[in-house]
Amino acid sequence: MTMATILRFIATVFFALAITVAIRASANQHPGEVYIRNDPGGLIGEYAIKYSGIMARDEHVRISGYCASACTMVLILPRDHICAEPGTMFLIHSPTNIEGKIEPELTWQFYRQFYPPVIQRRLAARPLTTDLLVVVATTLVPECE
Repeated sequence: MTMATILRFIATVFFALAITVAIRASANQHPGEVYIRNDPGGLIGEYAIKYSGIMARDEHVRISGYCASACTMVLILPRDHICAEPGTMFLIHSPTNIEGKIEPELTWQFYRQFYPPVIQRRLAARPLTTDLLVVVATTLVPECE
């Protein structure tokens, strides 16, 4: 499966789930809370499914410690559904294909889909790399109460 196919799948899933979330919100359902703590990330497809489920259930996410790699796709969720504990860090890098290579065009599509403009600008200011960009989470999402 190519990165382009994965990105198209993810975009389709999130579009469908955005509609689901809107319908659930209008039904006044009370959301639950999901905790993410020291998540190293993993496969993009698995995280797309995980976050799609969170969106569908209209859950809130509380992040502490670090959220790395594919975990940072959490930033696709509405800001009022995410909070970070003090000291939490997002660890972002360029996604790679199954061979461990970075595909520039697909990488930029991924960045535009999952990261806010402030992160896109920071990523654009450096070469595409698997080196981590460390971001204080509370600069992107509200601090948890």
